Amino acid sequence: RLRVRTRLNGNDDWIGYDAFQVVAGATTLPVSVQLQKNLYIADEASDTLKVGVVRTNRNATNNTTVNVSYLNAFSTVDTGDMQLLTPVVTFTPTSADTQYISIKIKNDAMKEVSEYFGIELNTPVNATIGATKKATIYIKDNDYTAPVGKKNIELQHLGSYAINIAGSSAEI
Repeated sequence: RLRVRTRLNGNDDWIGYDAFQVVAGATTLPVSVQLQKNLYIADEASDTLKVGVVRTNRNATNNTTVNVSYLNAFSTVDTGDMQLLTPVVTFTPTSADTQYISIKIKNDAMKEVSEYFGIELNTPVNATIGATKKATIYIKDNDYTAPVGKKNIELQHLGSYAINIAGSSAEI
């Protein structure tokens, strides 16, 4: 006997179920894969970025694969600055529900603006693609140094005057 209890409306009202029936041929939810999040930020010196791909509704008998594409139209990255090391992600029936796409990030000495590019999941096998199928990868350049303050500005207090609001004044 299995008894399941759950809150009915979020208060202290409970409902219990004492009987369940398993129906042959009932519809099972399809396996779904999607990216863990839609924005990743990496420092240029990070070497390799790992982007999570999450599987839900695991299938006990079939492998699930999904291809990863680089979005050429959505990119400011020079082709030598990154390399997609994992173009296909494969889930086996016994593997963890999170696999990772590896992206090699080149740490060059060139001073350049921060760059971004996009990736997309496509062509799933034995699965559907969930809501988060695209991600933006933002690479912060590490070759700029912050300027040193020169302290060459001086301010001189000229005076103040009262404002008709209690406790207020203006500085000039």
